[in-house]
Amino acid sequence: MRQEIAVLAELADERYKIVQEDLETYIPQSKDNDKKGSKAELLLARKREELSNVWLEQLRQEKELLAALADAKQKHRQSEKQRKVFLSLALAGSVVVILTLAGSRFQAVSQFRQAVINEIKAVSASSKALFAYHKQLDALQKGIRAAKKLEASNWADAQTKAQVQTALQEAVYKIKERNRLQGHTHGVYSVSWSSDDRLIASASADNTIKLWGTDGELIKTLSGHGDRVTSVSFSPDGRLIASASWDGTVKIWRRSSLLQAGKKLQPFTLLEGHDEEVLSVSFSPDGRAIATASRDGTVKIWRRDGKLLTTLEGHAGPVTSISWSPDGQYLVSGSADKTIKVWRRNGDLLNTLEDHGDQVTSAAWSPVGDRIASASLDKTVKLWSPQGELINTFRGHDDSVFSVVFSPDGKTIASGSRDNTVKLWSLQGRLLYTLMGHSDWVSSVTFSPDGKTLVSAGRDNTIELWTIDKTWLTTLKGRAGAVNGVSWSRDGQMIATAHTNNILKLWQPDGTLIGTLQGHAERVNAVAWRPQSQAIASASQDKTVKLWQRDGQILQTLAGHEDSVLGVSFSPDGQTIASASRDKTVKIWQEYGTLLRTLEGHDGPVNWVSFSPDGQTIASGSEDNTVKLWT
Repeated sequence: MRQEIAVLAELADERYKIVQEDLETYIPQSKDNDKKGSKAELLLARKREELSNVWLEQLRQEKELLAALADAKQKHRQSEKQRKVFLSLALAGSVVVILTLAGSRFQAVSQFRQAVINEIKAVSASSKALFAYHKQLDALQKGIRAAKKLEASNWADAQTKAQVQTALQEAVYKIKERNRLQGHTHGVYSVSWSSDDRLIASASADNTIKLWGTDGELIKTLSGHGDRVTSVSFSPDGRLIASASWDGTVKIWRRSSLLQAGKKLQPFTLLEGHDEEVLSVSFSPDGRAIATASRDGTVKIWRRDGKLLTTLEGHAGPVTSISWSPDGQYLVSGSADKTIKVWRRNGDLLNTLEDHGDQVTSAAWSPVGDRIASASLDKTVKLWSPQGELINTFRGHDDSVFSVVFSPDGKTIASGSRDNTVKLWSLQGRLLYTLMGHSDWVSSVTFSPDGKTLVSAGRDNTIELWTIDKTWLTTLKGRAGAVNGVSWSRDGQMIATAHTNNILKLWQPDGTLIGTLQGHAERVNAVAWRPQSQAIASASQDKTVKLWQRDGQILQTLAGHEDSVLGVSFSPDGQTIASASRDKTVKIWQEYGTLLRTLEGHDGPVNWVSFSPDGQTIASGSEDNTVKLWT
C-alpha cells in the first residue's frame, strides 16, 4: 500500500511540473507580441484560463490524492491495530500452548518418574519374595538390579531407597548360595570336586559329563556314554575322571587331554563287565583301584588300566552306592535291599548293617574311618560304627534322602533329599542348617576339599554351590535358661544372647563364652547391639530396658513401660532406642535414657520393633495382627 501511494504522488508532481514549464515558456513570447494588440491579449487570456483549469485539475487531483492518502493511512492504522490485536492474541495463545505443553511435559516426566519408582519397588519386592521362597541367588540378582535402577534414578524417595537397601542387605548378608551351574538339559545325578579345588565334574541324565570351573564357567562337555551318566569321580591326584552309566560301562578320562583345545575327546580306558546299569563309581584313596556298584547286585573292583580284580557278591538287590575307607582297605556299599555292607578290599564280607525301613540310596565313610553314614528312602540319615553299631538316626527331611557325605574335617554331615533341600547335621544328630534353593530333588551332595563350599546336584538340571560358614555349625553351650533372643555385633566378632533366667551371655563366634551380664530382675526377652560400639540394649519382663557395656557394667536403665518389654532396637546412628511392650506401646528414648516419645495405636501387645535403614521410619509388630509404620 505504501508503495502505491508513493507512485501516485510522483505522477502528480510530474504533471504539475510539465504545465508550469509550458506556462513559463509561453509568457515571454506573449510579452513580445504585446504590440500586436488584442489578438495577443486574447491568446494570453486563453492560456491563463487553460493554466487555471490545469491548476484546478491539479488541485482536484491533489485533493483526491490526499483523500486517498488519508484513507490509506486510516486503513493502514486499522490494519496495524488488527495486526497488533492478532499478535497479542497469538502471543497469548502461544503462552497458553507453551504452558499446556510445559504442564504436559511435567505430567509426563512425573508419570515417567513414578513408573520408574514403581518398577524399582516391584523389583525390590520380587527380591524379598524370592528370598522368602529360598531362591537366594535369584533374590540377590533382583536386589542388585533394583539397586542399579535406584542409582540411576536420583529422584527416588527415601521410602523407596530404604526398601531397596533392606532387600539388598537381606540378600547379601543372608545368602548362602554362592553360585549356580546351569547347562545340563536333564537331571544331574552326581558331582565330584577335584583335589586341587579347580574343577567340578557333574554327571547327568542327558548322557553327558560336564567340567566346570568353580566360578561357574563351563569348560568341557564329555559325550561318550550311550545312556544316563549316574556317577562321576575324580582320582585322588585329580588327573583322572571316572564316569558310570546306565549303558553298563565305566569310562576313564584323562583330565589333561580333556582340557586341550581342539583335541578329540576319548576315554583312555573302558571298564565293561557288569550285567546291568552301573550306579556308582569311586577311586580308592591311593588311586590305583576303582570300585563300581551296579543294578546287577554286585560291586566290582578294577585296576585303572581296566583289569577286573574281584567281584563282591552278597546284596539281594541293586547296589546304589560305594565308598572306600580312608586307608583304602575297606569298602562300604548301600543297596536297595535296605542294608549296608562292609567289605575288605579282597572281597571278604565283614558286617551287614540293618535298620533302615526302605532302600539305602547312599553310604559314606568318615574321613578318619570311625563312622559310616547312610541315607535311605525312609527319609532318615543313620550313623554307624564300622562294626555295625547304630549310633544315631537323623530325622528332619520330609521325603526320601538320596545322598549323604561327611565334611573333610569329619565334624559335619550333609544330606540331599527329595524334599528339595540340603541339610547339615552335627555328629550328635542336631540339625545345623537347611539349604533351600533347588526346585526339585537333590540327588547328590559333596564338600570341596577345603570344606568351605558344598556343592549339590538336583533333578532341576542345576548344580548349586553353597558357602559354608563355620558359625552355622557352632553350638553355643553354657548353663543358662532358654534363649529368647540373639544378636550379632556389627563387626561380627561377638554374639549376645538373652535368657529366661534373667541374664545375658556374650560369645565368640567359635562358641567361647566371653561373659555373663546380670542385672535384670526377670527374664530377658530381647537383646540388640548398638551400631559402631560395644554397648548392648536388653529388654526384660521386669518392664525395663538396660544399656550395658560388654564388661557387664550397666550404663542406663530405661523405666517407663507399664508391662513387660518384649523388643528393643537401636537406630542406625545408635543415638536413639525403640522399645516394644506388652502395654501396647512403643517408646522412643535417647541413648542416655531420656524418654522422647510414646507411640500409641496398637490394640495388643507389641512384640517387636525395628528402625528402617535410613533411621526415618520405625516398624512395630503386634499381637493385634498388624504392623505399623511410624515416622
